[in-house]
Amino acid sequence: MAVPPNTGVQLGSIFMSAYNNAPVDAEGVRWTLTGLDGWDDGWDSGTGTGVQQKSYADGTWVTAQYAGPRLIHVSGSIDTESDVWDDATRAWDRLLAQVPFRGLGTLLVSAGEGTMPERIAAVRQEGKPVFTDRIGGYGKFSLSLLAPDPRKYAAVLQSVSMGLPSSTGGLVWPVTYPVTWSGVTTNSTATVVNEGTWDSPPLLTVTGPCPPCRITNLTTGQSLLVVEAVSAGQTLVIDVANGTATVSSQSRRVLGSWWSLVPGSNTIAFSGDGFDAAALLTVDVRSAWK
Repeated sequence: MAVPPNTGVQLGSIFMSAYNNAPVDAEGVRWTLTGLDGWDDGWDSGTGTGVQQKSYADGTWVTAQYAGPRLIHVSGSIDTESDVWDDATRAWDRLLAQVPFRGLGTLLVSAGEGTMPERIAAVRQEGKPVFTDRIGGYGKFSLSLLAPDPRKYAAVLQSVSMGLPSSTGGLVWPVTYPVTWSGVTTNSTATVVNEGTWDSPPLLTVTGPCPPCRITNLTTGQSLLVVEAVSAGQTLVIDVANGTATVSSQSRRVLGSWWSLVPGSNTIAFSGDGFDAAALLTVDVRSAWK
């Protein structure tokens, strides 16, 4: 599908633009974007999800449905503005080097009239990159990329940090009756806004020393309970998207719900089975779109 003339795509160090006069990069190559299929499409449902045939009856039961990966096709042209075949070969080699194969890399897409946020997806190669219609230092390319997580995320990362709530005042023993209770508890909460249209899983980092603690999305009422204390000098990383909790690559036990940030405002609370002024929770998240 043709792309609007104000669309740009960044893959690694390569920027390609749909403008008729796309800019020339530092190596003297003009990368023109001509196609971006799959980016604006909706999700495919994952295999084996959605419905289940009723036994001895017409119709189906509705079961949980989850999205499959997003497949993105990027096409365009390479113009070295020369008649030298090897110039096009060198440019193509540069592009291939920016296409992740075993790991994941970032595909950034900017579109619209400047009022829409730039969006990203984590991608890797899917299928065979193709370079065709070569004439001297010019040629056309086609890339197929797979995003295992089909969400489109905001390029801008939001990050908030908070310590454990503390209590001040209260009774001092011994006491003389009658007694006035004057203790004050400071809540530890932060508000994060998901400006997108779909749930976004956060990355939660607990820096020790921290007692066993609870991390709650008060907006959804869901919590994650960190069962073991995090020692001084240690960092517990909870990757909600992948359902993992690790300290120095070693798994840690967490209980509860692997909650995400719903579209709109989310209030996050941090509490513990004790208090340590050095304990810190950092919430990293991006707005997400379907």
